[in-house]
Amino acid sequence: MGNKDPEDKAPCYRQTGLFSAADVAQTINEYGWGADQVEEREQRMITWIREKWG
Repeated sequence: MGNKDPEDKAPCYRQTGLFSAADVAQTINEYGWGADQVEEREQRMITWIREKWG
């Protein structure tokens, strides 16, 4: 998918069947995919990791 816009990648992410990819696709569709969205996702992942593995 290379240099395609995130909006163009979202349908492919959704079709993978992977929860994490579908979550990214949903974020792209609802909010776009910029630095703020990446940082928010990072924080959610860190929280999840600390809860599950901490």
